Amino acid sequence: MNSYRHFSQAERYQIEKGLGEGISQKAIAELLGRSSSSVSREIKRNGGQPGYRAVTAQERSSQVKRTGSHIKECLWQEVVLKLKEDWSPEQISASLGKAISHETIYQWIYANPENELWRHLRRRQPRRRPWRRGVKRCILMNRRDISDRPAVVESRERVGDWEADTVIGAGQAGAILTLTERKTGLMLAYPLAKKTAEAVKIGMIHLLMPIREWVKTITSDNGTEFARHEQITEALEVDFFFAKPHSPWQRGSNENTNGLLRQYFPKGSPLDKVREADVHFAMQRLNTRPRKRFGYVAPLQKFEKLTGTTQVHHLIGIALRN
Repeated sequence: MNSYRHFSQAERYQIEKGLGEGISQKAIAELLGRSSSSVSREIKRNGGQPGYRAVTAQERSSQVKRTGSHIKECLWQEVVLKLKEDWSPEQISASLGKAISHETIYQWIYANPENELWRHLRRRQPRRRPWRRGVKRCILMNRRDISDRPAVVESRERVGDWEADTVIGAGQAGAILTLTERKTGLMLAYPLAKKTAEAVKIGMIHLLMPIREWVKTITSDNGTEFARHEQITEALEVDFFFAKPHSPWQRGSNENTNGLLRQYFPKGSPLDKVREADVHFAMQRLNTRPRKRFGYVAPLQKFEKLTGTTQVHHLIGIALRN
């Protein structure tokens, strides 16, 4: 029996990130639980190692059927409404009880470019350059490695384990601090005029202090902007850990939400002039949008249900419900 299965969109995303970090195809295959030959064929089939893009690979693997005229007009009106609210075709399809497939929605969007509904789709995930040899990196003092992190964090059994990163503007002009809660997918963000350790410390404390009860651990990459982790630890009474170098999958939740955030702050645009109101708008959209991995429940809804709190509302610019 042929046990071959197609690569999922998530797997293709991990391949792109791995190649961008300079990780070998063999190592990527091991991480995905795939054979090296399967990963190699996937990369060659979709642009080769220098030009592999997860979004392009996914589109090529999903050659959808022509949109049928049997779809009711009222159904398309609902599709358009949700697209304009930045829902993905998969989310729309699920909300409509699979009355229309996400493949059909994608095809219809691309077949009617004059509607410009394609502008509401996710942007291509940015690739990061692998760290070059010979470039010295700042040593993070008293760094706690992810290997020391409690096993309960990996299992996602509780609310309160956060992943942190910064989305960088073009030419290093500004940044956006991002925090993602592992169990619920809730994403918090804060604009930074400059990507300094002091600015990151202030932003992180500002975002997490109001919900400190639901902050148990933070895991970041090894960027020097997190050099003040000990001050963050003291202020929030939280454990701070660092992922292994060149291992973005150890912060997979945060890497994914960073990609979603790029829909609102595209790669190649400066971020030093971004307003807090603009960041609030993006957080509103992302946290109230249903997610496939949660059975199409929105992160904010899931966070509220598990914690019984609405303290996070003002952090994302949503007025408290009466």
